[in-house]
Amino acid sequence: MEFAYHDKKVCFVISDKRKKDIFISIFQLLKNSSSQINLTINKTTFHIQGMDKSHVCLFDLKLYFEWFD
Repeated sequence: MEFAYHDKKVCFVISDKRKKDIFISIFQLLKNSSSQINLTINKTTFHIQGMDKSHVCLFDLKLYFEWFD
């Protein structure tokens, strides 16, 4: 995975439909269960971390850039 820069923004591509559907589902689930998340993108990972609205469940998800195109 190489970073593509467009107006100082990092872009990445998911062309596999199954992976795209999974990626979208992750954010749909997070939207319903968490009011705030931490999202960190670096050279090797796409990292999402947060807690549910009732502060009972902590989640930590790492997608390595090999997962993307």
